[in-house]
Amino acid sequence: MAGGTATSTAGGGPGGFDPCTVVGWDDLPPAARPTTTPAAPQRPGDTGDAEVQTMCILSHGDVKIDAKGPVGGPPPPGARLFTLVVGWGPHLNTDPTKRAGAQGRTWNGRAGLIDPVASATLPGCVGLVPAAGGVVGVTVISTLPGLDACAVTDTALTVATSRLP
Repeated sequence: MAGGTATSTAGGGPGGFDPCTVVGWDDLPPAARPTTTPAAPQRPGDTGDAEVQTMCILSHGDVKIDAKGPVGGPPPPGARLFTLVVGWGPHLNTDPTKRAGAQGRTWNGRAGLIDPVASATLPGCVGLVPAAGGVVGVTVISTLPGLDACAVTDTALTVATSRLP
């Protein structure tokens, strides 16, 4: 497996929230971690997205990921890819009834949602929870065999919410 790459917008959310420090490689299940020395988290800069004002990307595998997705388009069949994005935005909706397929979930007393992403090329999972004066979101995209993206999202949000004020 190729080495990890990592990417976060400059600055952070309110109260010093830094998406690149709230969850790290060591917080993830071993099956999600790179097998080589992991790269530092990446800050992609201004994404132009009003809903996600700061983010951080941890990624490893055969395909490079940036704030817009896989560089060069969808990964080729059989490509190995793992990406975790931690972000913060003031207006993301955490109501599971407003998102088809989402389920309500609570992390450390904070009610939010978890939503599997049904995609043949980039399967993954999104989790959103109110925190830090807005909403903290975690997105996991993975083509790693046997890795449950929603289980990793759940783990990441459990860790993140335990570290938030």
